[in-house]
Amino acid sequence: MEFQDKNLTCSDCGSQFVFTAGEQKFYQEKGFGHEPKRCKECRSKRKGSQPGGASEHSSFERGVGTRAGFDNPGRGSRGDGRAGGEYFSATCSNCGGPARLSFKPSMDRPVFCRSCYQARTGMGGAR
Repeated sequence: MEFQDKNLTCSDCGSQFVFTAGEQKFYQEKGFGHEPKRCKECRSKRKGSQPGGASEHSSFERGVGTRAGFDNPGRGSRGDGRAGGEYFSATCSNCGGPARLSFKPSMDRPVFCRSCYQARTGMGGAR
């Protein structure tokens, strides 16, 4: 499928912005079902204004989006403590053991089981 740039209207500020062919391809590859509703400026403002937003804390401090593959029962796929999250199984890139992930692994990045991740980052110890 060949993509072409599209002009969209931001739902926040009402300005026109371009949804490029490259962005459309990225959205399709990631499985996103909808086009963006906000321009880049409004998305940045929105992310920065939310509690725990990108401007306040890193994703690691918020407990979301880490590449660790921590197997924390009862934690949601967002890593925010909500139950019922989806988990994925993978093989640890270091020891070859099982890793339980709260994100869908991509083949171009390594994943680690909990113990290997902690050993790599120096985060060993009691939780």
